[in-house]
Amino acid sequence: MSNSFDADVIIGGGGLVGQTLALALDQAGLSVVVVDAAKPADTLAPTFDGRAFAIAFASYRMWRALGVADELDKTAAPIREIMVTDGELERGPSLLHLHFDGAEQRDPDEPLGLMCEARYVRAALDKAVKAKPSIRMIQPMSVKAIARDSASVTATLADGSTLRAPLLVGADGRRSFVREAIGVRTIGWDYPVTAIVATIQHEKPHGGVAHEYFLPNGPFAILPLKGERANIVWAEPRKAAEVLLKMPEADFLAELRMRGGDHLGSLSLEGPRFGCPLSLQMAERMMD
Repeated sequence: MSNSFDADVIIGGGGLVGQTLALALDQAGLSVVVVDAAKPADTLAPTFDGRAFAIAFASYRMWRALGVADELDKTAAPIREIMVTDGELERGPSLLHLHFDGAEQRDPDEPLGLMCEARYVRAALDKAVKAKPSIRMIQPMSVKAIARDSASVTATLADGSTLRAPLLVGADGRRSFVREAIGVRTIGWDYPVTAIVATIQHEKPHGGVAHEYFLPNGPFAILPLKGERANIVWAEPRKAAEVLLKMPEADFLAELRMRGGDHLGSLSLEGPRFGCPLSLQMAERMMD
């Protein structure tokens, strides 16, 4: 790195993508500065977070190479099979379904993917990044202005300080300042649908099977977590979702059973329910 640069790469945004990229660049011998607007006390809070990520096995293998998966192994749940079907309320899933398993993979023992709870992923990435002295995290802080020339980019931060590097990467989410500042447009639209996200505890083991039902109001997924637990992602029209989010737990679980059936036995909620309005957004191009 030239003495006139603060790092080889500046990354705007320190979420899953930003920190994973920082670790990969560090492994390649590059110095990195990550500028992230979130407060560490918020992103690393030990309080329950109902969100979870379905991570493809290839991505998990990448985390293994970057030194993150060893920490995640303690809490990640393998997806051994995927069942996809349609259904109707009160009748449960159809007997006609698509079934995916690892039989056709090079190694049938490898899972199709892994379910990783968001709170544990953030903690594992934070631990891995802190172990790398050549990765500098600046937070809570955001990029407020960008100036480019033929050889570099200078990022002005919210506190007035500047950083200069040959490359700036925007990993700052769907409302990315970096993307807007360099003129990359997006296309997309809102859906009149809210995804209800919750974690349940259940009586019978899930066997590592992920279920997805296509119901009249939208998809309904039961995704296996560590232990006798599962993550629910349940799409409903906005007004119906508002009612479901406010229901007493017993009534909510009764509605859930009408859609997902009784194959998991008795159910209870673990933590709060979350409502996530759904939308589509795609960048017209990935660089400028």
